Amino acid sequence: MIENIDLPSLNYKIALSYITNPFFFVGSLGHVGILRVYDVDVQDYAIPSEAKTPDYTKFHVAYIFGKSRPWIKLGGGVKTKEGFLNGPSYSALGLSYKGKTLDEDNGFEIILSTGNNEKTRIMFNVNEKLGVWNRLNGFSFSDLVEHMVNAHLVPALERLSDTRSL
Repeated sequence: MIENIDLPSLNYKIALSYITNPFFFVGSLGHVGILRVYDVDVQDYAIPSEAKTPDYTKFHVAYIFGKSRPWIKLGGGVKTKEGFLNGPSYSALGLSYKGKTLDEDNGFEIILSTGNNEKTRIMFNVNEKLGVWNRLNGFSFSDLVEHMVNAHLVPALERLSDTRSL
């Protein structure tokens, strides 16, 4: 699944000044929690406070999903799936973040780019395998990524065009 979203009122340079901060990006997604950051010295992931040489472009994360329904208290509700998030990285297309689940069955890329007049465009691509775990838990990674972008990231970035919200 590939989708493009144009944000005509958001200047690309303003968006870039925020989205290059991976902590702002993750916080804006609403469904990703940073568990550990890659430590270059030990060549493994570590809690951010314990990383001696942290690489703030490589993260061990938890993807959080589920429905806000009364029955979640009965055991159906919010679940997590471990994975990784890399970024920001830069290419000819713009600035991107790539994520995948630990089992590598699901992955995505979110790209922030500019079109004419330095306006902002968000593109995202999702790769999903419908494995047993996904079917049993009613998990759709493509739905999760689409929700993170449309319901969380886009509104956060649109607020940047309104200087009163900063």
